[in-house]
This record gives sequence, C-alpha cells and structure tokens, in this order.
Amino acid sequence: MRHKRGMWKWAVAIVVILVSVRGAQSLREVRQASTIDVLDTVQLSYVLLPGDARWSARAFGADFDVTPTSAMIFRHGDSLYGVNEDGKFATLPVQGTVPASFAVDNQGTLLVQREGYLGRLTESGAIDDALPLPYEDMRLAHSSLDGMVYLFGGGDGDYRVYSFADDGSMRILLSVPQPIVGVADCVDAVYAATDRQIFRMGKDAIRLVLNLPENGETIVSVAASTDGKVVFFSTTAKVYALHGAGAVAIVGNSGGALRLRNDTLYVLDDERKLLYKVRPATMQLFGGHSS
Repeated sequence: MRHKRGMWKWAVAIVVILVSVRGAQSLREVRQASTIDVLDTVQLSYVLLPGDARWSARAFGADFDVTPTSAMIFRHGDSLYGVNEDGKFATLPVQGTVPASFAVDNQGTLLVQREGYLGRLTESGAIDDALPLPYEDMRLAHSSLDGMVYLFGGGDGDYRVYSFADDGSMRILLSVPQPIVGVADCVDAVYAATDRQIFRMGKDAIRLVLNLPENGETIVSVAASTDGKVVFFSTTAKVYALHGAGAVAIVGNSGGALRLRNDTLYVLDDERKLLYKVRPATMQLFGGHSS
C-alpha cells in the first residue's frame, strides 16, 4: 500500500508539472502572438489582445473607426461593438442587417452604408435619412473636415472616390482602373490607395506619391497625419510611414486596417486579432516637430 501511495504521489506531481508547463507554454504563446515590433520613437498600447477568446472565432469587418472622443467602433461577426479608452465594451444596437461599411464624422455621428444606401445609425439602432449610392458595395471613410465623408467603390475597371458633403452635394475626386482599398484626408488633400499605389488629390492636381513593384507587398489601408506631412500605409504584416520620397516601417510584424484621429494611429490586425494604438502619428516619428 505504501508503494502504491508513493506511486500516486509521483503521478500527481507529474500531472501538476505537465499542467504548469502547458500553462507556461500557453502564456508564452499569447505573449508571442501579441508582441509587436515597433520603431524606437513609437509608443504602442493595446486595445484588444489575442488572449481574449471573444474575438478569436470570427473575422473582423473590413471597416472600423474612431470617434472624436477616441472610442473605437468595429464589426465582429454580425455585431457592432464600441470600446472606450478605458477598455469598456458595449454592443451597439442595430435594427436589421449590420451595415456593410461605416464611418464616424467629427460630430460623432455614425454614418453607414447598407444595401447600397447611405444613412446614419441612431441610438435606437434604426438607420434613417437613407440615400441611394452609385454602387451597392461602396465603403465609407471619415474626413478630418466637418460635414464631409468619403465614399469609394466601383467595378468593371472603373473605381472611384467621391466626397459627400452634409449639404447633399457629391463630387468625383478620382477614377482609376484598380480597386481602391482605402481613403484618408488631411487639411489640404485627400489620399486614396489601391493595392500598389497611393494618389494625392490636392486642390489643383492629382499626383502619384507611391508606386510599389508588382512582385512586392500589397497595400491594404491608408491614413494621413492631420497636417499631411506623413502618410501611413499598411500591408497585412507591416505599417509604414511615408515622408517625402522615403517610407519607414514603424511596425515590423503586424498590419491591417488603419484609422487616424487626434494624432493617434489605430491599427486593426484581423489575422492576429489585435487592435492597438500608435503614437505619435506625426513628424515626431522621424525626430522632427509636428508643427
């Protein structure tokens, strides 16, 4: 009996060790999955970590946005969620189908595109003031300007960027043969990205500011600093800051959708299930001044 009890104690000890080792391995895996390599001048903080099982089972939507008060809104599965800077989550009510695309204007209004119509999501979850759009699958992008939102989409070799003002006027800003993956603006220009090019639309001219080689990385999103001195673009694995003729990888092992608000760059990495913030999203990244 003593021998059996001794064997039992050894068995328990082995199980405890195995559980401890597996637990340690699991923690290490979570840490490795959430570790992000950044430029020395970058301050990074996490909003979502891969250890949170709520986000692992389903994909994030292509769009997310940030309110003027720095709350983040994103789609996950068939629901819209909001999270404030304190990390508190809430499900946003939506009557009917969740919008395919959305953006937040400078007044905090959630503008949405659903089934080819542009409207706004009310606090009750209803969508009102719906207006028909040129293409059914158009996406929205917020503007740094009051009373403005951008729409982009198309098909059959004709893809366009539109500006839409709160007085109801709509204007075509760009037409290209390749699908547009993102739109952003600054005080004096609008930027639009395809999978390999970034265009700058100024007051008087449109010019190409980036042209990636055919066999290289592909762009998935774009953002611009408030003063327009830095343009950010991302692939699925990196985030770059473009200033002048040179681009620097400020995030070396994570990418995804980009949004910029209040000199902070937000990155939603669907592959790694991460949402994080990068500061400062200004010339200070290069050791310069933002002014």
